[in-house]
Amino acid sequence: FNQSNHTGVSDVLGRTVLPGESTEVYVATGHENLSLFPAGSNSTSGLLDFNSVHLNALLEQLNDQFDMVIIVAPSVDVY
Repeated sequence: FNQSNHTGVSDVLGRTVLPGESTEVYVATGHENLSLFPAGSNSTSGLLDFNSVHLNALLEQLNDQFDMVIIVAPSVDVY
């Protein structure tokens, strides 16, 4: 989508920004009914973000706002 990586998922999970604040975290793509939620700032906690209550809350919020949520992420092996 040729978008720069600005405020996004890692910022919301790290609580440096919350959806609905003055900062818009969803990016228009130029395609009707398709929004992009960038990865966001580099996170130092890595997988710890994805093992949190914040992730569940974020996914619930996205589910309420959008008809479909597609997560594009690398595969991860957790031991």
